[in-house]
Amino acid sequence: MAKEIVFSYKAIDDIDRIIEFNNGRNKSTIYSEKFLKGLYQRLQLLSIHPFTGLATNQPDVLLLTWDNYYIFYVIYSTSIEIISIYHQKENAFNGPLQTFHELLHGSAWIFLFHKILTDQKAVKARLF
Repeated sequence: MAKEIVFSYKAIDDIDRIIEFNNGRNKSTIYSEKFLKGLYQRLQLLSIHPFTGLATNQPDVLLLTWDNYYIFYVIYSTSIEIISIYHQKENAFNGPLQTFHELLHGSAWIFLFHKILTDQKAVKARLF
């Protein structure tokens, strides 16, 4: 049975930021529309197959890579909470860009995860 997808406030802000960036950079909404459609399709698959992400050094947090994006999420008994979404070229850590290995296992990930958890709470936003 598919799990419900819920978004943290941080994840919603991330999606808004990505859309605003794409619209400004491309002077069009076409790429943002493709992004949203692709994200929706990917999260539909995730709701059916929640353990497709990679383990991180944070308990219960998984990382899904999709179309140049990192999607951090937590699985609960009946839902999946999307914690945050970043483009792989973004500087999400306010410092030098991190390598994929550092993102999964290094101190930059611990800093980012702490920042997300202390600033945000989950919001129920039904996707499906």
